Amino acid sequence: DRSSNGLLSSFHIMKYPPQNGDLQQPSGIERTDQDHYPPASMEPLQLTKRQRLFCVLAGLFAWGLLLIASQLEPDPSGRGTHRQLGLPPCSFILFLGVPCPGCGMTTSWTLATNGRLVEAWTTNAAGTLLAVFCSGIGLFGLLLAFHGRLTKGLMYLLSSHIPHYAIAILVLIAFLDWLHRLFQI
Repeated sequence: DRSSNGLLSSFHIMKYPPQNGDLQQPSGIERTDQDHYPPASMEPLQLTKRQRLFCVLAGLFAWGLLLIASQLEPDPSGRGTHRQLGLPPCSFILFLGVPCPGCGMTTSWTLATNGRLVEAWTTNAAGTLLAVFCSGIGLFGLLLAFHGRLTKGLMYLLSSHIPHYAIAILVLIAFLDWLHRLFQI
């Protein structure tokens, strides 16, 4: 019997969704709406005209960046595509002789917008993820502006730690990808 094992005896496996009686309130503690999120009293948030305009502009800006990237010619070296936008060469390469974590990001966006996702990933993994994220932000912004409200689920997602975890994972992928490109592991 697993329950006799001291390590596992303190864990209780719950069914999802929880059934009546699965969640027991400790004695002496009153349950409030703050004990679970989103609170039952939370209603969908209606966006103002200004907020909807912001969503449209954010969506169009995100898609505009992707449109610009799609018009560039990817540099065969995997970095340097940004020079077509009039930007200077990478300072890391000039001063340290090694590429920076962002080297190849514009190239990866260009490759991704042209449907060459595998090449984009090998050029700069974080750049590829950002390009995909940017296309999602564009769609999300325009849909949010069209519908004009944030549902309970969206409010929960945006106020949870999920965006923080996503950013941390992206930074970790960028760092590991950079090390891989530096040392060709």
